[in-house]
Formats: sequence, C-alpha cells, structure tokens
Amino acid sequence: MSKSKPKKDEKLNISSVTVPHFYYYFYVYKYAIGQLVGINFYLQYKKGKSSVIKNYIENFLSMGGSDFPLEILQKVGLNLYSEEFYKNGFDFIDSLIQKW
Repeated sequence: MSKSKPKKDEKLNISSVTVPHFYYYFYVYKYAIGQLVGINFYLQYKKGKSSVIKNYIENFLSMGGSDFPLEILQKVGLNLYSEEFYKNGFDFIDSLIQKW
C-alpha cells in the first residue's frame, strides 16, 4: 500500500465561481435588497416613529410567504419602485463609508 497524497485538482482554486446560486436567478441581488429593506426600517425607527416596531412585526414578519414580497413591502410602507427607497438606503451606506 502506498501512502501517496491525493492529487490536488487545479480547478479547486476557482471552485467559488462554480457555485450556481451566485449567478443564477439574481440571487445576490436579493441580499442587497434585503439590506436596503433593513436600512429603511432602521431609518424609520431612528426618526422616532414608534409604530415602526409594531408595523415590522405585525405586518412584515408575520406575513411570512403569504403574499409576493413586493406586496408585503408595500403594506408596510416600503415602495421598491420609489427612488426615495434606494436614495435613503444608499445615502445611509454612504454615511457609514464616510465615517471610516
């Protein structure tokens, strides 16, 4: 019995690009939208809207998969078709970058 090491496959060095969920079905964009949704909820909370937490729990989290995501977000006051939604999110991210 030989104790030779297994050959290392050269393709292992680039295996991360073979993970299909990184580039199929706009998967990575879902993370970005999720971050913007969270930021917009946070910004509402930061402005002192006391109803934000109740709205978040009762009208967002409790909805689960009962409706399309865009519809659920509309019900809690987040309009992904609105330029303001993205501007608020990216301005907040920019403010964090400027701090560093």
